[in-house]
Amino acid sequence: MEQRRNSNNIELTLENKIYANENLDFDNISNNSNNSLNEEINNLIPNNNSENIKVNDKILNKPAQTRKYWVDLLRVFASYLVILIHYTGLCRARCGITTSSWNIAVLWDALARICVPSFVAISGMFFLNPEKNISISKIYKKYIYRIWKALLFWNIIYTVTDICIFNRSNVKIQWNYDFIMSLLHDIIVDGKYHLWYLNMCIGLYICTPFLRAITENKTATTYYIILVIGVLSPIDFILSLIKDYFPDDKIFDYIIKEFVHNIMFFFSFKYISYYILGYYLSQVTIKSKIKLYAIYFIGVLSSCITYVIKLSLSYKYKKESNSYTENNWSFNIAVMTISTFIFFKHTVNDLLEKLFKRYKSSKTFLKTLSDLSFGCYLIHVLFIEIFKSINFKPYLHHTYITIPLFTTIIWILCNICIYYIRKIKILRDFV
Repeated sequence: MEQRRNSNNIELTLENKIYANENLDFDNISNNSNNSLNEEINNLIPNNNSENIKVNDKILNKPAQTRKYWVDLLRVFASYLVILIHYTGLCRARCGITTSSWNIAVLWDALARICVPSFVAISGMFFLNPEKNISISKIYKKYIYRIWKALLFWNIIYTVTDICIFNRSNVKIQWNYDFIMSLLHDIIVDGKYHLWYLNMCIGLYICTPFLRAITENKTATTYYIILVIGVLSPIDFILSLIKDYFPDDKIFDYIIKEFVHNIMFFFSFKYISYYILGYYLSQVTIKSKIKLYAIYFIGVLSSCITYVIKLSLSYKYKKESNSYTENNWSFNIAVMTISTFIFFKHTVNDLLEKLFKRYKSSKTFLKTLSDLSFGCYLIHVLFIEIFKSINFKPYLHHTYITIPLFTTIIWILCNICIYYIRKIKILRDFV
């Protein structure tokens, strides 16, 4: 009898410990509570291999964390591609259309357009996971607040440097009412061109509670993805192509403007689709090698089509066409993003596991680069502006080499700079 009572006590104690573990706040597991939002998100990675424990004939999942390093590498890769896009923009703006330098710059630009959709998909993968407990107050007090702080800080940095250091507009600094109001407008409203991403993130976080209601239902999530990515987006893409190649056809012009675009706006809300898509793809496992290679081939084909469309339309209208590259929600970009995400989730993940077995320190190195990626996004334009200010033009010759080479140099400089900025306590929260 005594033995049975002790056995029951052991079972109850074990059960209480397990339930206590299940109620832990895994958002606070980060080694340093003052780390940037990027690092915190990196640590919020659910475990796919949770240990099952049997208690009173019930199977309980013991929570544990397994970091998805392929996500870290995708984040690093996307941050590099952002720099590549903005550096090619420097070349495209200064090289004449149809020149060999411009053609190669457009190629690099077309290949890199998955960067922002990939960032959004990664965020959706974690924030829209129904297993992750995120309250509305936490969204505002923790995530939105920290994004807003970074946005305000870097808007100030770029506004001050643009006026006081680079001053390409030859603005006279006069501390009067009009100048101060103009300064505040630049800081609060306009901001630097790449910081729109932070505003968009704030919008996504505000919508997160509504979107989690979709991802909690597998059928609703699948329906949304099929409707937007599989039906509306390709229809919009095809009709837009017809409109661009046959601009005099008023019927297609009317259909696109008055019908298809309106439907696309209400259903996709642009980046919300990638937000949901990231969670959806994170739950899908493809075991067939044939299916994987087919998806990769379609992704490469879509990249080639993107490049050909941009070249042909630019030649046709004698000016650069950005309809199918800078519109990140275009169907061709969506296909490229899906293919890249799946490639990292399956093939790259397998390669990383082999790499880590051989070089264990590479895990720490990759995690560090991933933690620096948010800061690299914020600061990289400053280095591009410095290159512009000294009239540095290496991209005018041998563009196929110089563009990726100097993109890599800027990327390395950004990582070094952010690494040391993060060591300064007062600045750590802004990168």
